[in-house]
Amino acid sequence: MVGIVFTIIGLFDILSIFKEVDENTWVRLGRLLLGLLYLIVGIFVFVNLAASATYLFLLVGIFVGITWLVEGFVELGIVRLAVSKGWTIFSAVLSIVAGIILLMTPLYGAVMLWTLLGAILVVLGIFKVAYYLAW
Repeated sequence: MVGIVFTIIGLFDILSIFKEVDENTWVRLGRLLLGLLYLIVGIFVFVNLAASATYLFLLVGIFVGITWLVEGFVELGIVRLAVSKGWTIFSAVLSIVAGIILLMTPLYGAVMLWTLLGAILVVLGIFKVAYYLAW
């Protein structure tokens, strides 16, 4: 599931550089790099399942940290186009700080991300079962 999600996010980020013609070159480059990072991680998960099972925690921590850094700088680049400039700046600063923290402790950060993902999937599963029973 993680490989599928990262691959799809990467493809959409790469394709989005052709959609937005108002953005400057640096923002488009940032979107391209962000999309490539997502795509590389997604493809890696599919190519070597044994290695990805062993190194996935560390790699996810590093790649997500880099991705959050790039995403934060991309958001800072599009502040002038945003409807809510305050929330965009807040989100950008939060992404940059989270990316730095995750890069400083990638293994611990990846464990926390996987735990959060597991909790989200459990909650989503409970809602799906409740929806099914109500239906």
